[in-house]
Amino acid sequence: MSYPENEVMEVDVVLPPRSSKPRSYPALYTMDVGQSFTKPAEEYRRLHNAAQMCRKATGRLFAIRKLQHKQAGYIRIWRTA
Repeated sequence: MSYPENEVMEVDVVLPPRSSKPRSYPALYTMDVGQSFTKPAEEYRRLHNAAQMCRKATGRLFAIRKLQHKQAGYIRIWRTA
């Protein structure tokens, strides 16, 4: 296999992490079992996706519920395991 003459082959170059994008909910990665926080209900889909990504990366489990009564319009997420 031949390479163009202007190409330089390098060795021992560190591969950067797969994603340099900051996590949307970093609290998910530091929560202890039993801890929870609330967010506006409009963030449900985004929070659900972030919780799934955290579960796949760390094995942590979460439960998300819509709140009723005085906190209607909000959701709460708990770390369950």
